[in-house]
Amino acid sequence: MRQITINLGLFLLFACFAGCSEKGSNKLEISRIFSDPIAETSGKGKEFVLKLPAARQINHIVIQEEIRKGERVREYTIEAYMDGAWQKVAGGSCIGHKRIHSLTTFKAEKIRLSITKAIAKPKIKVFSLYYAASGGKTALPEFSGKSFSYQELNGQNPDGSRGIGKQEGVTRRDPSDVIKVDNTWYVWYSKVNHADVAANEQFLRASGYVATLWYATSQDEGRTWVEQGEALGVGKEGAFDAQAVFTPNILKFKNKYYLYYDAVKPTPGSSDGLFENNNETDFTNMGVAVADSPDGPWVRISSEPIFRYSPDGKSFDSYRVDDADLVVRDGKIWLYYKGRNLRDGSEGPRHTKMGVAFAEKPEGPYKRYACNPILDNSHEVFIWSHREGISAYASLSKTLEYAPDGLDFTTNPVGIETLPKPIAPGAFRPELTEPLPYGHGIQWGISMKNPSGPNPYLVRWDCDLSVPKTGQEETGDFL
Repeated sequence: MRQITINLGLFLLFACFAGCSEKGSNKLEISRIFSDPIAETSGKGKEFVLKLPAARQINHIVIQEEIRKGERVREYTIEAYMDGAWQKVAGGSCIGHKRIHSLTTFKAEKIRLSITKAIAKPKIKVFSLYYAASGGKTALPEFSGKSFSYQELNGQNPDGSRGIGKQEGVTRRDPSDVIKVDNTWYVWYSKVNHADVAANEQFLRASGYVATLWYATSQDEGRTWVEQGEALGVGKEGAFDAQAVFTPNILKFKNKYYLYYDAVKPTPGSSDGLFENNNETDFTNMGVAVADSPDGPWVRISSEPIFRYSPDGKSFDSYRVDDADLVVRDGKIWLYYKGRNLRDGSEGPRHTKMGVAFAEKPEGPYKRYACNPILDNSHEVFIWSHREGISAYASLSKTLEYAPDGLDFTTNPVGIETLPKPIAPGAFRPELTEPLPYGHGIQWGISMKNPSGPNPYLVRWDCDLSVPKTGQEETGDFL
């Protein structure tokens, strides 16, 4: 057990903090909160106590684990000594690089971190306490009172060019996030020409399981789109992507463009080479292709998946890994994805959860976060950089959520229901081409309608979830 006494000098800092204006204080506020702890400690072991000379107000607790040799903590509890007894104020399944608990303000003279489950002797890099005069809970006023609106897009543009709206005999679905290169906006999506689908696979034509990847461009900020053609077809016979490639997403990394995609091959053992979508052996994996330009040509990085379903039958992602959504943080690629467990069978879609994995480069290897899954009720992955962290729209609960560290969506859930729900949405995200130290949120993107058919198609959505600019955002790093 470790103990440490108070780190003095906090009151002058937060006296200034309390007087900051709401408009200009957000980034400055974060820096001030975490610049000077009330108390902190570190070390090896399973119990750490911060003992203060007198009871103090606290509303933020930060824990960092030394993870150079892997994440060891699997469960922990934080307690405060109040009114003569220890009382639980927070806890979690694991810590990882950093866990920030933003709490309703309480007053205590001792705080105890107890690690109740670990795979090896834990090493805590930081265990620290803070108080912010403005309160502990993360305030996201930009989420309040918002709703999604939708704009139909042309299937055929006035100039005769093909659009991405409703078209008889065609499926367009599962759009990527949108990027802007020079003065052009780009989106990728799954496309199926129904006439090209074999008779015995027509039952799949509204899905992505007979699709290839196409793309379109816009010159008017996503209000009119012109379909440019196929970006990536299916893989070679026998490959993991021999049946279909679908649900794309995009990332620019070190001056190259990377097109991530989901993929399936024909059902193993099928006598006629069909894809059955049988919830038993039709696993999904992810691939990636690279190009020097968003217009291609696209070349597969590997004939093997860059991210596979988990071989652990108990894992939430033991059957499918889908819906790559990407962000670069601290120079690493964070791949958010949805997972389905093999044991859930046909009920799998309603039990889908979101996880995250990390890599140094697009082709991997990707290392799963030890505390996966990080968000329940998330059948479709829809994330974006927001303030210092990551926001998400959980499609099953239809709620906006936020993780200050990009990982912990559950300690202080936002849970703001926002309707009407977008289906398989992607957003215009400038950070996909130029990573930013501070996320400005999102305002518009592309989603789909009629996912079950007969002709799924793409629409534009609008919902102002942007963070007001204060002039302070571009300085400093992520927490």
